[in-house]
Amino acid sequence: MTLFELVKQNICVPDAAKHYGLQVNRNGMCSCPFHEDRHPSMKLNERYFYCFGCGATGDVTDLVARLFDLSNYEAAQKLAQDFGIDPDKPPAAIALPKPERPLLKAYRQEEVRCLRVLCDYLHLLESWKVQYSDEQLVLWRAAWADVANRYLERSGHEERIDHRSHAERGLLERPTVHEGVVARAMEKKGIISDRCELNRQIKADNALLQELRGQVKKLAQAVKSTLPALAEAMENLQKNLLLFCYQLGYLCKGKERLNASLNTLRPALTQYNQLAKDIRDKTKERRSLLTEKKALSAVHVFRHRELAAKIAALTEDLEELRSEKNLLLASLAYTEEDAADKFPKDIAAMEQSLKRLEEQEQKYSTELDAALNEYAGLREQAQGFNRVQLYEARQAIRPGKEQEAENRAQEVYGEKYNPLLMFDSKKAVSRMLHEDILTIWGIGYKFNDKL
Repeated sequence: MTLFELVKQNICVPDAAKHYGLQVNRNGMCSCPFHEDRHPSMKLNERYFYCFGCGATGDVTDLVARLFDLSNYEAAQKLAQDFGIDPDKPPAAIALPKPERPLLKAYRQEEVRCLRVLCDYLHLLESWKVQYSDEQLVLWRAAWADVANRYLERSGHEERIDHRSHAERGLLERPTVHEGVVARAMEKKGIISDRCELNRQIKADNALLQELRGQVKKLAQAVKSTLPALAEAMENLQKNLLLFCYQLGYLCKGKERLNASLNTLRPALTQYNQLAKDIRDKTKERRSLLTEKKALSAVHVFRHRELAAKIAALTEDLEELRSEKNLLLASLAYTEEDAADKFPKDIAAMEQSLKRLEEQEQKYSTELDAALNEYAGLREQAQGFNRVQLYEARQAIRPGKEQEAENRAQEVYGEKYNPLLMFDSKKAVSRMLHEDILTIWGIGYKFNDKL
């Protein structure tokens, strides 16, 4: 019996790996010493090893040869010396004690128990899906609201609870989002939370919307019998139109930014997924060829050359694909570790924000149409007044009304206030009301005959 046969017969791969300092876990896995391995990727079987990361494989002599940069014969000699194998003695005399095998029965029982737990959890999830469906939740909320309202009535309170959403109740105000304990704790420490900041913006928008709707309602109900009162009403309504246009412009710019980001990230995500798939496929193919080449006899020279050429081509392709993927991630400020998880989450968050902006845009568009209808009614009422006198009365108070609109917008939007957007809003209001642009600036005395 040759030295190689003696070594392979008496020394298994896990024993050799442990003897030379490799940390082998209970599943027979260890960190590969032949490449930078953060997580165990090398599988140690009784007679061979295989690395799922770099493709390294072989028997116990191959492992020692690669560990200590030896030839296979030198590795076999080292193993024989370290494990006390004497080639001159018969195999029965030098046989090493077999390593204790894992408790397979206990392992199988634990595996069955885990599967049973998973199945029970699956059944529980399926029952929850029925028990806590959207329809059932609506019924629970309605029942809770009825009970709470009965107790409020008994206690003499006028307040009532409505379980329906804002949309179902026909309310245009935007509901706030749930902040949570973590977000509020951050705010107490002086750290701005995204959820709390979003709620502050929602409350400011709703307050402005209620204020504008209240003013429009007052203007609609008021009876304008004098020229100054009519001029005041028309300029107040024009101020509201100016604020509505500013809000719509602000939302439009936000949508443009989000759409631009999504137009960049969506194709990039598709490209990233394709690159990752190509890398996985080519890595799998390369490992298969390496295994075939390792097992192929040396007499098949031409097949060895063919496999070597294919492996070299695949290695070059993999390097190009990895470089392309790294360049893509670098251009988007992502890292390899968080790209797979953060990439889709960022896109989903942007899509959700875009949806909220579209809902707000629809809400303010509705309010704008209502204000335009009110303004049309005031124009009809203005037919009985002197047009020049009405125009001069409006021009006298317009700068103050425009300044009020600008101050209100600055109060709501703070540092995000955009003077250029306010300027564009003035021009938009002028076009909607069919007024000469010089009238908006107070420079000339031209006015529309329809006024």
